[in-house]
Amino acid sequence: MSKRYRADYHVHSKHSPDCKVPIDEVCQAAILKGFQEIAITDHFEFYTPGHPVGFFTPKYIGKIFADIEEAQKKYEGSLIIRKGIEFGQPTVNPELARSILEQFQFDYVIGSVHKVGNLSLSNVAYNAHNIEDICLNYFDMLYELADEGEFDCLGHIDMIRLYAAKQGTPLNILEYEEQLIPILRRVIERGKGIEINTTGFRQELSTTLPDISVLKLYRELGGQILTIGSDAHSIADVGSGWSESAILAKLAGFDYVTLYQNRRPMLITIES
Repeated sequence: MSKRYRADYHVHSKHSPDCKVPIDEVCQAAILKGFQEIAITDHFEFYTPGHPVGFFTPKYIGKIFADIEEAQKKYEGSLIIRKGIEFGQPTVNPELARSILEQFQFDYVIGSVHKVGNLSLSNVAYNAHNIEDICLNYFDMLYELADEGEFDCLGHIDMIRLYAAKQGTPLNILEYEEQLIPILRRVIERGKGIEINTTGFRQELSTTLPDISVLKLYRELGGQILTIGSDAHSIADVGSGWSESAILAKLAGFDYVTLYQNRRPMLITIES
């Protein structure tokens, strides 16, 4: 892939509850920043059976698709816009996850863990006394997702590192290699991938999620599928940190980044 060709594979729009940016403005920002391709990956959170689902319904996805299709027509020839989604802990309601995938033809599905039970990981109090229990619970859920969940790439696999850092609690994910390695191996066995999420560059960590040490581990285990996503929730963050992440991917031993169409991965060479 020419280094001039850039694809941001984790972008949110006004449809996500934590974003206010219309898809049209996301597309304009991507074009102005020199991107040729983006994946709109708005949130779809899953809750344990019996818990209120809020607006995370098929109707919600229908509205996202309508806006994406309008943008695809408007920016045809200027920007490739993929139909994506970020599934949050889909293994807590696998029947609904399968139903959604049967009703809608996505290009790309991110699988993330945002909650343990129905408690958002961003609302947990992190400290030296509970960090190990939190990590073990998180990695249990992440392994379940890697093992049997509906997704193409796992999103921000060490997001708890960022949440802990925000509260002044340092966390070295490689201290949990015993839990992490089976997750990465299962991802590889299933022909899935992980993402380089650039959020950490813009926040307390000043590194990607995951950082280069985990990327190297994933590559050493045989991992090949890797996307790069800004996790943008604002115009300013669209495409943020993409070039730096491509360099990290090369340093970690990757020759390719991955694009998706109809949930089929396409490995594209990263040119030096």
